[in-house]
Amino acid sequence: MSELTWIPASLRVFAWLLIALAIYTLYLALTRPRTGAGKAIWTLAVIAASALFLFGPRLAGLSQRGKAEAALAHFEMRCKSAGEKITRTVENVDGVMWMKWRDKSINFDDQFKLDDPYGRVCGAEDCISSLLIDDRMEPIGTGGSLAPSNRRLYRYVEAVDPADGKLYRFMRLSAQSLLDRRATSAPTAAYGVLWTDISTEEDREHWVAGGSLKVIDLQTKEVIAERVGYLIDRGQGDKSGARSPWPWASRFGPACPPIADHNVTFILKVLKPNKGE
Repeated sequence: MSELTWIPASLRVFAWLLIALAIYTLYLALTRPRTGAGKAIWTLAVIAASALFLFGPRLAGLSQRGKAEAALAHFEMRCKSAGEKITRTVENVDGVMWMKWRDKSINFDDQFKLDDPYGRVCGAEDCISSLLIDDRMEPIGTGGSLAPSNRRLYRYVEAVDPADGKLYRFMRLSAQSLLDRRATSAPTAAYGVLWTDISTEEDREHWVAGGSLKVIDLQTKEVIAERVGYLIDRGQGDKSGARSPWPWASRFGPACPPIADHNVTFILKVLKPNKGE
């Protein structure tokens, strides 16, 4: 063997030393034992240990590669059912019901926690804030001038805060771009938005996560639109170099549909905000 190409270069000197030690040990096994049986046992032991060292890493690498290929095949199978389905849209919507609160904490590496890594681009009140009208100023042209944002969003969002179990109506304090939250006895929004983690145990075994985002008519309970999406951690949970599997997968993919076209964009396709706002 002239080159141990499958062993990292930094370890090849050490590998050659171990091979030399194995050869010397084999020499001792053949010359020191006094009986033929003893020589045979020691020889087999040395050969087995040498084979484990020489081929074990290669077999482990093949196993890891096979695992990654199986995971990618599973992800591609899931992607066949991913995408958007919109049965009807609604015009002039003032507000929506955010039906399920997202944790503020980020899931970095819990493989089996069903918190929708695909759909999570915000947490807690930040999710609500992303749906509300604000007074942001955006640059226009190249001269540094600013103008109010033309993005149409909602006047209010209603949600139950799990911290106290109370229903609140959230609105934007336009002068400061801050949130105003006020307790309310009953929801008034006609439409709600519900996220759900739809991953199976098999999905998570492959480091695949699936999420559903539904738009629901709260009067009829009809699902008028749904987006189903999946992502995969190609590193299969690798945390080397301070890598965080789920945030890494969310940022670098692959994902179907692409995460760039995400929650707020999808909701606005279905529930079109009031043109007067």
